[in-house]
Amino acid sequence: MEFTLHCGDTTARVRQKGAQMTSFKGNDNREVIWQADPNVWANHAPVLFPICGTAKDNHVIIDGVSYPIAKHGFSRNPEFTVEKIGDDFIELVLTPTEESKPSYPFEFAFHVVYTLRENGFSAQFIVENKSDKVMPFCCGGHPGFIVPMEAGASYTDYELVFPQVEDGRNSLCPGGYLIDGSEYLPCFHNSRVLPLSHDLFDDRDALIFTELKSRSVDLVNRSSGKGLRFSYPKMEVLAVWSMPKKNADYVCLEPWHGMPGQVPESGRFEDKTYAAPLDAATQDNNPCPPGYRVPTVNEFIEMAKAVTGLETMVYGDTSYKVTDLAAVFARSPLKMPWAGQAVVGGTVSGGRGVYWTNMPIIAGAGNIFTNAARFIMLNGTSVYLNNYQRTNAYSVRCIRHTPLDKESAEMR
Repeated sequence: MEFTLHCGDTTARVRQKGAQMTSFKGNDNREVIWQADPNVWANHAPVLFPICGTAKDNHVIIDGVSYPIAKHGFSRNPEFTVEKIGDDFIELVLTPTEESKPSYPFEFAFHVVYTLRENGFSAQFIVENKSDKVMPFCCGGHPGFIVPMEAGASYTDYELVFPQVEDGRNSLCPGGYLIDGSEYLPCFHNSRVLPLSHDLFDDRDALIFTELKSRSVDLVNRSSGKGLRFSYPKMEVLAVWSMPKKNADYVCLEPWHGMPGQVPESGRFEDKTYAAPLDAATQDNNPCPPGYRVPTVNEFIEMAKAVTGLETMVYGDTSYKVTDLAAVFARSPLKMPWAGQAVVGGTVSGGRGVYWTNMPIIAGAGNIFTNAARFIMLNGTSVYLNNYQRTNAYSVRCIRHTPLDKESAEMR
């Protein structure tokens, strides 16, 4: 099933199968998304999960067990569930299927959110770990854009223009593997401009850039200046691809949080370059409303350092002294009330603020309680993070569950 989104004169269509955007038209009503010619490349804009590219030997090792997994994972073909939809946005979610379980033994939710804006759109990827163990993953986008975009223009009239000078280092990916070493593209060495040509991909397949300083790129006609701007602010890798030896009139701009299999890598999923380990604890006992969650230990540490000016803070029983701590937090735009606590047995204490983090800790021998990590502001003078009995009543501070990754495109 396909859904049509509108924002002013901007329209898009999104398909449930694979959560692909199948059409995008800006204010000039010009189609931008590749229309999936089956004789060339029968896709529009796939989303990639839980790997990007091809795994080494087409397998990944998880907890010592080898699992077969297809190129780019398994998110391109299943039907996603529509979780939310409005005139200008849609959120789709993929959960484990019978097809995914033999490749990826985790409970997860992979959300894809498309939002239209005037003459542009954004795509967001949100990954939830619903397992009881750490879940490594990669994800990315694979949108194909029509080139040329204007009547009378040719493929070679177009170029990729980066805002910063790049060294042109490209990781080669022939035969589905990332080989040892890399090359400098002569046409893109110490330059901002990568000219497009069909033969650019014939010998190399995908161009995979891992050290770009830029976090956006313009795909434009060098004569008219018309085209689109593509942003990938949270992604580590940008792949540029078109089907080799097809003279195909499109180019894919692929933001990845992950890499294809490399010849020397171990094969263990957690060792894959740019793989993100998502802690199971981020999902434990979440009392917050949809779209929000309890902060992690590291987030509390970074917050406390920013508010108090402490240069160093670590998890443990170390107490960090801060002069007039209550006043410091009161002046902060971050609202953290000193609401006190109620401990097991019924004792209520004031003069402090105590907040649960999201991290559970397995109780040690002789401890009848399951412990969890807490953040404490104590008696106006000290702050620290340690673990204590989960049976106690502490405050909860919910924060927005921001997307892990984001890409966007806007017309020029």
